[in-house]
Amino acid sequence: MIGLMVERDVGVFDRDPEAYHRARPGYSDDVIDFVVEGLPVGARALEVACGTGYATLPVLDRGLSVTCVDRGARLLEFVAERTRGRPIEFVCARFQDFEPEPGAFDLVYVAQAWHWLGYEGTGAREDRHARVARALKPDGRLAIIQCFVHNNWTEADDLYRKHWPGTGEGGGDLLPAAERLERMRAEVSLGGHLVPTEVRTWRDDRTYTAQGYVDWLATTSDHGALPPDVQHPFFAAIKKRIEEQGGTIVRPYEVCVIRARRRDG
Repeated sequence: MIGLMVERDVGVFDRDPEAYHRARPGYSDDVIDFVVEGLPVGARALEVACGTGYATLPVLDRGLSVTCVDRGARLLEFVAERTRGRPIEFVCARFQDFEPEPGAFDLVYVAQAWHWLGYEGTGAREDRHARVARALKPDGRLAIIQCFVHNNWTEADDLYRKHWPGTGEGGGDLLPAAERLERMRAEVSLGGHLVPTEVRTWRDDRTYTAQGYVDWLATTSDHGALPPDVQHPFFAAIKKRIEEQGGTIVRPYEVCVIRARRRDG
């Protein structure tokens, strides 16, 4: 193979919600408390791209009602099963196709999916900002939860070059977390609809077993979209490498929350 180009596939997330939920970590109380800080019991929240509900249930537990918008029908069914009897409603749609009730929400929040909402380009990003601003009450807020990997897993470089030519690195982001966060903060201001107000970060080092790490890779939009004849031997090689190095791998993450308000708020 000269090179293997893989289109990131958001459909990976909806493929097997139970496996996705097992492989993905949740969020600490400190993160969720900062997202909902100051909001009263009964406040209305709009969660965009709820996934399997890792940020949904803790917001419900803090007394808010939640409207979940996600394009994944299986994901919504998974969350609905876990939230029976709670003040929650579901909309199966892409956010760019969803028309929120104007000025209806005290909080719009997005966990690990803000980048997907503008994936189609600059116009989609600007529409995303305007749509969030329309959904918020004048004193409402946007909260974006994002996790950044601090460094690449360089011990796997040779495996990437062998099985996935063209990548040549071990699955981390190349820019420092602080720089990626600053770019994201600046991007929130795009179009003049939203104004960033606060940023908070937490260190979250995650330890994976060999199987746990490949299970997590399978839930990502790029690794999960690899064709089976590439993915299976590639994941087997990664699992073997971790086992040879003691059986676990620690990945250093930074969990960040950016809060913003409507410009006219």
